[in-house]
Amino acid sequence: MMNHPPLVIVEKGKDPYGTTRAALSRFPLPPLQERRILIKPNAARPASPGQGVTTHPLVISGTIDYLRERGAKEIAIGEGFIFGVEGQEAFRKTGLKKLSEKKKVKLLNMDRFDPFEKTIPDGTLLKRVKVSSALKDFDWIISIPVMKTHMHTQVTLSIKNMKGLLWRREKARLHQLRPDEGRGRRYRSLDLAISEMAKVLMPHLVIIDGTVGMEGMGPAYGNAKEMATLIVSDHALSADAVAARLMGFSPEKIPHLKLCSEK
Repeated sequence: MMNHPPLVIVEKGKDPYGTTRAALSRFPLPPLQERRILIKPNAARPASPGQGVTTHPLVISGTIDYLRERGAKEIAIGEGFIFGVEGQEAFRKTGLKKLSEKKKVKLLNMDRFDPFEKTIPDGTLLKRVKVSSALKDFDWIISIPVMKTHMHTQVTLSIKNMKGLLWRREKARLHQLRPDEGRGRRYRSLDLAISEMAKVLMPHLVIIDGTVGMEGMGPAYGNAKEMATLIVSDHALSADAVAARLMGFSPEKIPHLKLCSEK
């Protein structure tokens, strides 16, 4: 829980590494010495850095270096993949394999671990979700998504990025649920599912990579958009709202963000 009002840092700069460090230096991080930190990028599909599809490895590199300078000792990078994507190929193509070797951090395919269930309090559409058991090894999660549009949810930012921690086909299940309550008819099932997933899968820190984002038919087939922007916050909903505003959207009109705010 935060002991201060939500703080969102917006940093401008064309150098992903330097801009990340500059943004983090302006944010009051807690003590990190005892934290077991998992970095969750957006790297679920094979794409080269700088295309606006996956998190730029230099943003992650700047994050790792800054966290270590602040005393962090245990850091890993973890991602789960969309159906049909080979994890090692995605890690290689996105630049994360090379980065993990250079920085000497573990690179985890979260789908390779056993599942465990998290119960969703007061869940209506979702009562429980299966997540990767690798999460048990960490107590601090950093969501580092790309600033992208999404054909189904309008935007995909730090909260939706956490869907990659669901276990294997559980990710796809969120697209297949059907709301059976009157309230559900006003919202897509995916938006409801994301807002309920967020009750048990919220990051402790958010770094939104807007160095090169995506507009149009995101999350994979839109147009790269250079934004030269980095956003940092320990309040995921506020970070996503600010990012959505910078992308030209009204955050209160984005269903999964509105639902998260209500919850």
